Amino acid sequence: MLDTTVILVVATTALSGIAAGTSLDVSIRQLPARHWIGVLAYSAYSQATDLGTAVFWYISVGVGAFLFALAAAVVALLQHVPLAHTLPITLFASLWVVHLLITLIWAVPTLPRQRHVATDEQQLSAIFTRFERLQTVRVVIDVLIFGTTLWARSAMSLEKKSQDDSAASRRAVVEWNGEKRACCDKQIGGAVCRSVKIAKHQDTKFWQPHLVELLARRRE
Repeated sequence: MLDTTVILVVATTALSGIAAGTSLDVSIRQLPARHWIGVLAYSAYSQATDLGTAVFWYISVGVGAFLFALAAAVVALLQHVPLAHTLPITLFASLWVVHLLITLIWAVPTLPRQRHVATDEQQLSAIFTRFERLQTVRVVIDVLIFGTTLWARSAMSLEKKSQDDSAASRRAVVEWNGEKRACCDKQIGGAVCRSVKIAKHQDTKFWQPHLVELLARRRE
């Protein structure tokens, strides 16, 4: 697997984590506050943040995560990445597409309506209730996306560890075979051969009996 896929997955994980945290903050902390401070006060706050400075933050994080997720899925498919990695990558990319559609089609048009009913508490309450339902769906998707990115990252880490272990085992076998041949070529005794630094290799218990038997036959 090329490093490009790993980099894209890491970037998607980081931005998806930020998006999930932001979404949870809106659902758990911000929206319920309207029941305590009143919809008029909350509407003023929402227009100053959600329709103000926060717009650029939401766009940069959401669109950035979506683009990284889409790029990761495309690269993974082009590189013929194993299914164990392609599955979570295509899953979180698909979830980001669903999230973006819900946001653009329903969530984004909902909040700006409060500007037209700035003093009507009943209509404001209906607008925020509708937005809260949409936000509940979005926060569930955000959490699923973040969990799926962690799944993809974990699968990649496990594969890399497995590859490193396999490479280390192959190096150990090669080194052990070289030491074994050196001992046999010099026709040295078993006592000297045991002094070779072979304990560090995981394959010692497997190879040592064969080496002793080989040396015994050589002495005969």
